[in-house]
Amino acid sequence: MPYARSVALQRRADVLLLMQSNDPLEQGNVPAKLFEYFAVRRPILGLGLESGVPARLIAENDAGLFSNDPGRISRQLLEWVAQKRQQGELPRLPATVRQRFTREDQFRQLERFLAGMLRTPAEAGAEPPAA
Repeated sequence: MPYARSVALQRRADVLLLMQSNDPLEQGNVPAKLFEYFAVRRPILGLGLESGVPARLIAENDAGLFSNDPGRISRQLLEWVAQKRQQGELPRLPATVRQRFTREDQFRQLERFLAGMLRTPAEAGAEPPAA
């Protein structure tokens, strides 16, 4: 499927599914698909390692639910169904979710991080190490 069509389908979806491995070795594995999902601003249902970075990003951005618990998943799906019945559609995630993960914003954050790494202890406001 062409990429543009895939993104168009994501925009029209009620909820987007992100499936991850439940292996602790995958703690820091963040698929590019997650950032596509943030960009289209649709609620996300994540399955997999609940202590991984994708789960944390979804929770921090109030972008949906990341769980392996059938009861929690069921309750969330029922809530989304009820919300769609009442409102005709699920609301989009806040625009801030998308803005936080643009390339420009990520480069600015990386630039600040690298600049901080290059500062001497005195420039960073710390005491120089004892000789």
